[in-house]
Amino acid sequence: MINYQSRNPPNDFTMLENEALFSLSADAYYLYAILRNLDKDADNSTKVLVRRTNLNKNAFQQAKNELINKGWLETKKLYANVFAFYIGKEVIKKYKHIKKTRKKNS
Repeated sequence: MINYQSRNPPNDFTMLENEALFSLSADAYYLYAILRNLDKDADNSTKVLVRRTNLNKNAFQQAKNELINKGWLETKKLYANVFAFYIGKEVIKKYKHIKKTRKKNS
């Protein structure tokens, strides 16, 4: 999977939005924090993320689905088992705008 998020400038720490803290369950917030800290070229496969978060697969899926449903995570299938992750509301907003613009120009 490819991790798309803004890292300009790159930091050794990640600031998370207060809105995420108050609107997400503990598992979803933890997964969001892990995803925000991943490097662009990091392995984002479900198997690796489940191991990294120490959540069981069911809890991981629930947390991931909550992030998607609440607009904190967007996934796009590129090919086979390779997905792109768009993490954070601002990044998702930019992605949807670009997608809409491309569709309009086609």
